Amino acid sequence: MNFSTVAPKVFKAVLALDSATREGLDPVLLELVQIRASQINRCAYGIDQGLF
Repeated sequence: MNFSTVAPKVFKAVLALDSATREGLDPVLLELVQIRASQINRCAYGIDQGLF
């Protein structure tokens, strides 16, 4: 599904939120939080693929 086509306003807002969360955070800490969120959500794909 192409989210930028289906819901462009939502997609733009998600990108802005992602950008804001990266400002001022240590990249290692951000990666650890994303990995933990994937573990909590049982998202093995995100962990296996190293999408962070």
